[in-house]
Amino acid sequence: MEYIDGGSLSELLVVNQTMKEAHIATVCKFVLEGLNYLHNLPKPIIHRDIKSENILMGLNGAIKMSAFLPPTPTPLISC
Repeated sequence: MEYIDGGSLSELLVVNQTMKEAHIATVCKFVLEGLNYLHNLPKPIIHRDIKSENILMGLNGAIKMSAFLPPTPTPLISC
């Protein structure tokens, strides 16, 4: 498990109350690139809980997603 020292995007918004458009665009870009990577793995991973509380911001500028849920079993369909 990795420690991210800056807190969540939600916490950042409570403290600062606003974000510049360029910073919002950067966060969106990194989250979308991460989701694209996960969705294109040989066994794709679906996050299923993207929200500002699960986007972590490092003091060094790192942006990480957290709170991955366990996979939902695929129901078997019988014919």
